[in-house]
Amino acid sequence: MLENFKGIFPTTREFSAYARSTLKDIVPQDGADDVLMAWLEREEILFRTLERHLIGDRLTQGFDGDVYSFISFSLSVQNRRKSRVGLSLENHLESLFTALGVRYSRTAVTENKTKPDFLFPGHAEYHDPAFNHLNLIMLGVKTTCKDRWRQVLAEATA
Repeated sequence: MLENFKGIFPTTREFSAYARSTLKDIVPQDGADDVLMAWLEREEILFRTLERHLIGDRLTQGFDGDVYSFISFSLSVQNRRKSRVGLSLENHLESLFTALGVRYSRTAVTENKTKPDFLFPGHAEYHDPAFNHLNLIMLGVKTTCKDRWRQVLAEATA
């Protein structure tokens, strides 16, 4: 991984694809739930392995007694973890939808310039007044339930 990613953190999209590529015997048609869980678990293991090495190097260098540098570094590690896990779930779901032939739009713009994670069957249908709104589905992909329901409800009104 260090050679593949040149000793830095890749984008979450790149890392998700890499994690899936390490599980060649798993195909979405064999059970989407099991495949999703396997992809997520593999990515978590691989990320923690890469993180341990890259973060370990920085910790070994030290912070020269500068508490602000340490706090800033610590926050960047925490923020990377939080944003990565949510994007990872979205990336793997997108791969599943594509593999299974499910029509969708990812982060399409809806009312008030909000961007739900997924719209089914897609952006064009969502904005078509002639399309039956009962056939629209909005999916907000969240890894925690912590006060996210209001956010999900505000992302699309149809």
